[in-house]
Amino acid sequence: MISIPLKSALAMLSIAICAAPVALSATEQDTPLSREEMIRTLVESGANENETERHTIEINGCVMVAERWKHFEGEGFILFTSAKVNLTDTRLVYVQGKNHFVAVDTANPENTLSVISFAMKPPAKAILEKPERRRARRDRTRSPRQAQEPYYFEEHDDFFIMHEMIDDPQKPARFADTFERYQRDFCDVAG
Repeated sequence: MISIPLKSALAMLSIAICAAPVALSATEQDTPLSREEMIRTLVESGANENETERHTIEINGCVMVAERWKHFEGEGFILFTSAKVNLTDTRLVYVQGKNHFVAVDTANPENTLSVISFAMKPPAKAILEKPERRRARRDRTRSPRQAQEPYYFEEHDDFFIMHEMIDDPQKPARFADTFERYQRDFCDVAG
């Protein structure tokens, strides 16, 4: 997750949109996978790290926690956003028929950017935990997290995961497709 608007982030890049999504083939979609295999795929394909940010995914049953850690000079990595959702109450947002977005900076391919957007099914909310240094955008309640600064919870109708400088442009497709399979197979979510 990132604190600047998505349009601004994309405007900073000289991008070429990858026209064809890298989705699972029909054979891959039909291959039985265990809960553990799907969780491993979600954790691996949802992770991303570079010099300034670290992203992690944790799956516990039908609860997902997506964390974004940001590096601050003299402080190291601090938790910048933690999004916690019940997978029975969320869905991926499709844009132009895709459940993810990948953009490549043609001048600097290492600057590949990906976005996966989620929407909550009313009345459910995504719970985002943020440090005090981030401006509050809505009502919030104090988190019990013990850290150098106070943390707060905010409720959101939607959220997104944005990775910059991803090492594998196919990771977003693997994450998004496995996310939907995991929901369908293990969280009682109708496709």
